[in-house]
Amino acid sequence: MRSLFDRLGGTRAITAVVDDFYQRLASDPRVLHHFADDRLPSLRAAQVRWMTAAFGGSSGQPLPDLAEAHRGLEITDEQVAVVLGHLDASLGAAGVDPDTHRQAMAVVSRLWFARVF
Repeated sequence: MRSLFDRLGGTRAITAVVDDFYQRLASDPRVLHHFADDRLPSLRAAQVRWMTAAFGGSSGQPLPDLAEAHRGLEITDEQVAVVLGHLDASLGAAGVDPDTHRQAMAVVSRLWFARVF
């Protein structure tokens, strides 16, 4: 069975989704304070690495440490909902098929809300 990473389209597709995702985040006043312009390149790169691992494309590499990446940030459930909404929109804009789209959102949501970092 093909991994979710492969069904999403691999690195090129994940990178395109992340680029769109971060444009949305950096434009949204509800969350943009977490996404300073000078940090966007490193945040985008880290997000591509994380999604690659979370979606099964890293050849067994462990997920990057999200607890460390978010240490010291106060993130509300409302902000999480905003971020997930933007990811959902970015996957939709990329034309991800509905089943794969739903599975990708389930993985990200489950990992965040279960605090499985």
